[in-house]
Amino acid sequence: MENKHIYQQWLTLSKSRDTAITIACFKEVEKQYTQKHRQYHTLVHVADLFTHIKNADLSDVETMILAHVALFHDVIYDSSSKENERKSAQCAKRWLEELQIPISLREQIETIILATAHHTSDEPLTQLFLDMDLSILGASPETYTTYCQAIRKEYKNIPLLLYKRGRKRFLQQTLAKSAIFFTKKYQELYEKQARVNMQAELDGL
Repeated sequence: MENKHIYQQWLTLSKSRDTAITIACFKEVEKQYTQKHRQYHTLVHVADLFTHIKNADLSDVETMILAHVALFHDVIYDSSSKENERKSAQCAKRWLEELQIPISLREQIETIILATAHHTSDEPLTQLFLDMDLSILGASPETYTTYCQAIRKEYKNIPLLLYKRGRKRFLQQTLAKSAIFFTKKYQELYEKQARVNMQAELDGL
């Protein structure tokens, strides 16, 4: 296990004990997130989400739910597939059963993972996680540029013209929203810079 610090963060946030099952679970997750084709959807992204969760004003149960969501939401990632979220939710379901997470919480975790497919929800905890997941949009210009470069590398098999067309569509649709982020906190922290970053990217495409 090369990413033991991230493993320990997951255990702490989810209030899980270090067991043979948690170790086996994390090793499988680690294997997926460290695949060579990944540049942004890595354990660094998961660790960043853990920091957001740790700093949020959440109950222990909410923290546990989002810790599992963060760990599993991108566990299956293929830039050419539209099934990533569904397959990630299935992987989560299998391991959460092994971890003996109550079924009501398992279902909530799976629902939030599935919501990352289209980044839409009316449920507050899901909205908060979606904001956390997209907070990179409101990062510093330098960090945002690095993110854009990493995403392009993940889609390197797509011809540049087609990639730019798809990226433009994403940027235009996101900028057209009255608010990129759902929660007041994330709107205050990231909305303005996210719009600056995305408009600059759009202008450069």
